[in-house]
Amino acid sequence: MGLPLFLPARAAQAQDQGQLIFSIRRNSIEGQGQYTDEGFVVLAGSRFHKAVAPSLTDRAILKRRDQLITDKLLIDKGDYFELQEDTIFSSPSNAGASVTGRSTNGWTAWKLKDGRTLSDIYRKEDLTGS
Repeated sequence: MGLPLFLPARAAQAQDQGQLIFSIRRNSIEGQGQYTDEGFVVLAGSRFHKAVAPSLTDRAILKRRDQLITDKLLIDKGDYFELQEDTIFSSPSNAGASVTGRSTNGWTAWKLKDGRTLSDIYRKEDLTGS
């Protein structure tokens, strides 16, 4: 149905406070996050794809994923990794690639429940020329 089967407590709390919660999916993997002035925050409870696609060659993203595993912030749950605490990433694309395990345009991949993208919300341009 396209609805998340679970929503981390932090995400539910943020929604109650009127904050925008974005989701990203790849197969059965789903992460939730928020765009902030400091970067993109992936929320605790988000599921990360275990496999990394060969096309994901950005060493910084790969190193960050490995560090999250080493620091026990990503816990192996069998079919996926689960994020243990809210974690900030430098960009929506880095966050998206970390969650999905493949190169991702985070501005279009992170979406609200109604289908609007991060770009739709935060990158609207004034097309009237004024």
